[in-house]
Amino acid sequence: MFGRKKVELSQESIDALVTLDNDIQAVREMLLDVLDASHSIMQRLVEEIRNGNGDDHEEVGVEVFAPEAELITPLPTKQYPVTREYPETSADDENRVRNSPFTRAPRSTQAKWLAEEVLADREWHNAYVIAGDYANDERHLRYLKHAIAGRLREMHEDGLLDRRKAKGGRNLYEYRLRQKK
Repeated sequence: MFGRKKVELSQESIDALVTLDNDIQAVREMLLDVLDASHSIMQRLVEEIRNGNGDDHEEVGVEVFAPEAELITPLPTKQYPVTREYPETSADDENRVRNSPFTRAPRSTQAKWLAEEVLADREWHNAYVIAGDYANDERHLRYLKHAIAGRLREMHEDGLLDRRKAKGGRNLYEYRLRQKK
């Protein structure tokens, strides 16, 4: 079924293949010559740079060691999160007050609070800034950053919020209530 067939080539085809083989060998030799020449040139350049004894570097106006460029200070950007000092509170303090519904509240209550209380002004809001505004202590701030970011992301996936990249943040987003049409 898969036997070998013997194919006879014409003399013109054989001559063309021989010519092609000779041309390929000639091109290969030329490429090797170019490669050798480029290696020798690179070695010479490296030696001249190391030794600093290039013959015409002063005549052309090339400086061996250019002066360092002045550092450009970046423009200030909005810092996230807003940091503030919280009073020291114990984690076991029963009088510790939480003024957001994110402690032991169902997700629907959390989303409703965000939509009605925080995002009602239809301005852009960041989860870290919201957390900083409503946190009572450092632990509460850490909790709120992640909880609020999660709720905002879910609300965005449900089509309730618009989202954009925060201007000064790393991988932060800003959210606002979607405009009614």
